[in-house]
Amino acid sequence: MFFLCGHRSSGKSVTGKILKDKGYWVFDVGPFIRKYYKKNNIENLSLTDFIKRKESENKNPDWMSDFLKHELNKQYKRGCKNKKDLVIIGFRSMNDIRFFEKKLQKITFSKDESKIVFMETELQLALKRFLNRKKNNQEKHFWEQINYEKEWGIEKIKERADVIIDNNSSINNLLKKIDYYFDN
Repeated sequence: MFFLCGHRSSGKSVTGKILKDKGYWVFDVGPFIRKYYKKNNIENLSLTDFIKRKESENKNPDWMSDFLKHELNKQYKRGCKNKKDLVIIGFRSMNDIRFFEKKLQKITFSKDESKIVFMETELQLALKRFLNRKKNNQEKHFWEQINYEKEWGIEKIKERADVIIDNNSSINNLLKKIDYYFDN
């Protein structure tokens, strides 16, 4: 089991797509969180403010991980258990990783140790990728998200990562690094 982490626009989704093509079971938490947000955001808050509100008013501090575990369990039952290995994309805190890791071992019956892979990208390059992808000027939003990620503990994940993939160059270099770290 791999936890693929990194700042916004560091290359996690691209890496996930490559790994999916290689036969890995890829679970990106972002789309599921956004789905939950769209369904339950009656106050029309930003995603970050919505999550902060839920965390402050919820008696279960693991509400998001419980929700994601449920979604992952549904995928697993639909046949993902025959894939190479599980790659989970998008966690921004060690607490979420550790909580989810324990829950997943019950679902997958795996005793294998998980690995944390951190996608490292210079923030100015990540900003450029973010702006190109969003097709509009949301630089302020990007920096707000980077600051929230730091509050949530993204740097602790980097410190504890088993592998740090430098993703400051070309897609060809990224492909070589993925082959090296995941297929060896």
